[in-house]
Amino acid sequence: MLVRKVQFENFRNLIDGAVELDEGINVIYGSNGMGKTNFIETMWIIGGRRSFRGVKDNALIKITNGKRENSARICARFFSENREQTAEMILGAKKTATLNGVDLPLASKMQEHFHSVVFSPTDLELVEDSPQIRRKWLDDTISAMRPKYDEVLSLYRKCLDQRNAVLKNYFDNKNSAEMMLEIYDHHLSSYGEFLIKQRRLYLKAVSDLIPPIFEGLSRGSEQFELEYACGSGCGLREELAIALKTARENDIKYASTTVGPHRDDVTLNINGLNVKTFASQGQKRSAVLALKLCEAQIVENNTDERPIILLDDVMSELDTYRRDYVLNKITGGQVFITCCEQSTVDIQRRGKTFFVENGKVTEK
Repeated sequence: MLVRKVQFENFRNLIDGAVELDEGINVIYGSNGMGKTNFIETMWIIGGRRSFRGVKDNALIKITNGKRENSARICARFFSENREQTAEMILGAKKTATLNGVDLPLASKMQEHFHSVVFSPTDLELVEDSPQIRRKWLDDTISAMRPKYDEVLSLYRKCLDQRNAVLKNYFDNKNSAEMMLEIYDHHLSSYGEFLIKQRRLYLKAVSDLIPPIFEGLSRGSEQFELEYACGSGCGLREELAIALKTARENDIKYASTTVGPHRDDVTLNINGLNVKTFASQGQKRSAVLALKLCEAQIVENNTDERPIILLDDVMSELDTYRRDYVLNKITGGQVFITCCEQSTVDIQRRGKTFFVENGKVTEK
């Protein structure tokens, strides 16, 4: 898909206006705090998503003279599904979305028509933080492409909460608790098998796609590998059931379920060394960027639509070679890149450049 034009009113600090976009690379530069991220966030929000900076929709509405406006409006003209389309998102007391003049039942339904992938500095948590962050990344990414995954994940979490409640009150009635644990173990094993299989399928797709991407980012000098770390066997229903049964005594002691996909992880290595422990900041940023570019390719493979790629502050801590790769070697779709340094803009050889100052977006 391609975004031809985006228009915004009362969105964050941006001065109301409309911007015609390039079909390839769009670089947005300027000093910190001027509105660069706000600009690319318009294209994330209009896709029916929540802010990638973790704020509520109300916080996206502009404040004028100390008072927040009643609503914000974002419109886009884009090409997708072999035709020109229009989208409108209103942020107010309620978020509403319109596609080609027709109201959508839920704003989130826009994700089915307006595809995007984002990199932001907070995504470095993928390689720097706890397994919970990597599980959330997997769950969110797969759910966006497979609604059934999200349904099963919700069932798994509900069953997990119920099992944990039984564990916390286990000694109130042991016989009843044992019967309930047998029931919950059966359901957790079934749901867990599905989740683990889908996670592994996604990571297999990433592993197949990532070598040329990471080689391009590292001049072929580094090899990036990732693997699903499953603490309860290979994820088959029978093995999960056995793992839950084996861990039951320990679970009762700690009043919590200690095995299952909610405790699994993804190991990330560069040249055989753990990224979290041994990689430089530039390597970590490159690793996350490579994962995002793979995500874009997988979305395209599943939807026949190339998502737009939003790269916020991706250039920080990348050397000149890696910056050149991001600016001039990513092909096959529309990319938006924010940066502060004029030196980065100077090596751009294609596309459009936009300067942002005090909320005003100007094509250079």
